[in-house]
Amino acid sequence: FNWETMDVSHIVNHLSFGPFLSESAWMVLPPHIAASVGALDDRSFTSDQHVPTTHEHYVKVVRHEVTPPSSWKVDPVTSYGYVVHSNNIQKEGEVPTVRLNYDILPIVVNFQEKKQAFYHFITQLCAIIGGVFTVAGITASLMDKGLGAIRRKQELGKLG
Repeated sequence: FNWETMDVSHIVNHLSFGPFLSESAWMVLPPHIAASVGALDDRSFTSDQHVPTTHEHYVKVVRHEVTPPSSWKVDPVTSYGYVVHSNNIQKEGEVPTVRLNYDILPIVVNFQEKKQAFYHFITQLCAIIGGVFTVAGITASLMDKGLGAIRRKQELGKLG
């Protein structure tokens, strides 16, 4: 058996984890999550015909739970997104293979929209205004002390 002539070129038509999502579920998913659900779909990987090539795909799978606002009247959506890193290794004398290594991570990413109360906005606005006044007061105090020191030196004739 001559593995140097073996071609392990391949096309990944579809790779997903978990149940298929309905069209309404796709509408609920944020765009960056929807993009990670089928990141390897319709990708082709070719091998050089004269050098044995090993294709390695490392996949990290994360569960996403998206809870839409109650006004949407849509059920929460659970999807499994993944990040993939693919490598081609070309080495003489090695058997060409395709490796798919995957890790299902033990974390869940929850997306949920929460409305913030109006008093939170007022509190944050007061904190910003108070900070601006504090910095302005410190700056004015430093300028006053600096100018006072320069005036005293000028009165003593030590300014230069």
